[in-house]
Amino acid sequence: MIRMRRSTKYFVVIIIFIISIGIGLKRSNFYGNLSPRKVSVDTSRIDRLFKNSSNMKKVEMNYSVSIKGEAIRNLQEMFSENDISPILTEYRKNYFLALFEIQDSLFKEGISALRQIEGLESENSQSKELHLFRMDIAEHLKNKELTRNHLQSLISISTIPERVKQYNIQLEKIQVEIDSLSSQETIWKHNEEFHLVSVIIKGDINDSNLFLNSVKVFLKTTGLTLIILIISLLILYYIMILILQLMKVLGIKTSKGSSSYYYYSRDKPSRKKIKRVYKDEDQNKEEKREERNNESK
Repeated sequence: MIRMRRSTKYFVVIIIFIISIGIGLKRSNFYGNLSPRKVSVDTSRIDRLFKNSSNMKKVEMNYSVSIKGEAIRNLQEMFSENDISPILTEYRKNYFLALFEIQDSLFKEGISALRQIEGLESENSQSKELHLFRMDIAEHLKNKELTRNHLQSLISISTIPERVKQYNIQLEKIQVEIDSLSSQETIWKHNEEFHLVSVIIKGDINDSNLFLNSVKVFLKTTGLTLIILIISLLILYYIMILILQLMKVLGIKTSKGSSSYYYYSRDKPSRKKIKRVYKDEDQNKEEKREERNNESK
């Protein structure tokens, strides 16, 4: 049996409680949730799409709200009323991102609806002049179509097979260029008619739910840590007892300290008697011896 002092037991109990409470505070992020924090928003994906787009008008709108769900519902209502299908949406714990296009005829009404959502912090707009690019593409497309019509007429009247073959090769190249210019014109036309809008809604990170969750995590983590430490100490205790039993079986004796020798000497006192000699008693004996000598004379 392993015996411990009472002070040592108290010390071990206090250490267990300190470790459990420390781990509970760390896991629950108690102090972090009590102090104000900024919401960390990852906008890398939506920023890349917004930057690389070629829309004639682009608008960025940032919101900071206390109730994120209500702002998202208002935004989705605007989507359904204007028949908008978002290009990108991201739902996160503390923020919401959306990237979508609005037709030019509905742009003013849509932006007005977005401005009515509470919590609007900033609104940034960009615009590009695409008319010159579109006119240049239209001019190139017109010239290519004229060249194609001319080649087709030459093929129809030509009687030399080799020339017909050359005209067909040129005609194929011209057609590829016409298809490319046509697709570019379609894209430019779309970018003129539809405007790009980026919406970022940041929720309030310091609400009561976070505090309650922190309390739950703290209590759960502290209790679980206490159980694990107590079980670990019990296992260690029984391992030490097993080692001591094995030492007894093997004939290995542990050395006794001074305290054990002290208790042992108290339990079995020494039988040696101490003879005490007193000075007065010796003088009395001498006097009696002198009296006896005088009487004998």
